[in-house]
Amino acid sequence: MTPTIDTIAEKAEVSAKTVSLVLNNRPFVSERTKQKVYKVINELKYQPHIVARELSVQKTKNIAFFFWFAPNRLSVDHFYHEVFEGIAAEAHRQEYHLMFISPEEEFVGVDLPLEMARSRKIEGMILAANLEDSMLEALNNEKFPTVLIQQDAIGDKVSSVIVDDNKGGYEAASYLISLGHNRIGLIGRNSEGSILKRIDGYKQALQDNGINYEEELIRESENGVETGYKAMKEYLVRMKELPTAIFATTDLTAIGAMRAIKEKGMKVPDDISIIGYDDVTISSYIDPPLTTMRIRKQELGREAVSELIRLLEDKEGKRIILQAELIVRGTCRKI
Repeated sequence: MTPTIDTIAEKAEVSAKTVSLVLNNRPFVSERTKQKVYKVINELKYQPHIVARELSVQKTKNIAFFFWFAPNRLSVDHFYHEVFEGIAAEAHRQEYHLMFISPEEEFVGVDLPLEMARSRKIEGMILAANLEDSMLEALNNEKFPTVLIQQDAIGDKVSSVIVDDNKGGYEAASYLISLGHNRIGLIGRNSEGSILKRIDGYKQALQDNGINYEEELIRESENGVETGYKAMKEYLVRMKELPTAIFATTDLTAIGAMRAIKEKGMKVPDDISIIGYDDVTISSYIDPPLTTMRIRKQELGREAVSELIRLLEDKEGKRIILQAELIVRGTCRKI
């Protein structure tokens, strides 16, 4: 009877996964354990070509979500927390084993996630990141099944699941314009992929409606309540003629801006209208509830898992585009 990895594992008193790690010369296995496994392999006369054949057909059904940002950010990041819930739910439904991996520090290349994936017998990964072009090229060259979230890049084994943020930004600005606003400020970071597309959509809506784009109405801001608050304070302190409406490129930025307006003794939307983007859970509970562009974040996560499974079936990478949806609440008024 031909020995198997399970036979070796039982005789060496280790797990089948440990045997696979040893056979693939992967890290995280002690020298003592390696010697035990090799001894059994020799005793059973387990040939390398047999090993290779078994490993080639072995399916672990292990996938990973790599959260390629600062440590612990997921616990406070309203957007990706909901995306992860969608990933976890769909992986469970499809009977795949999901690993969540976040490094202690930000990566500088794609070698680390690929090595971590292979050492843990992960078949494919979902990656939340802002990759540079050189990293995308390296990732594509590896032909390791990968789905990128909110980064538009595809390859032989790389797919992307993105929101049409350009269209979403266009619709947000167009909604304000439909209410009679033609002096519309914008608070957002002008250098980040999806945010930049929202800003481009805003600019296009102004142009299509014959409204001049004014640099003085733009405030550079990171995504966050505090930075949105500070950006709005700049409007209130430095500008004689305030915008009648603000497009904040994330909900958290909008919430911070609303606080600054209230501290000034002004009201939203009576004095200034505000529209956000993302529709994080807290947006419907603030006073007044925030009008926003909704991203179906759990759907984003579910689509990423479904697309990764498609790649694992030896399909080529593709782009999946979801749409943002206008959610009208209480922070915008007609003038």
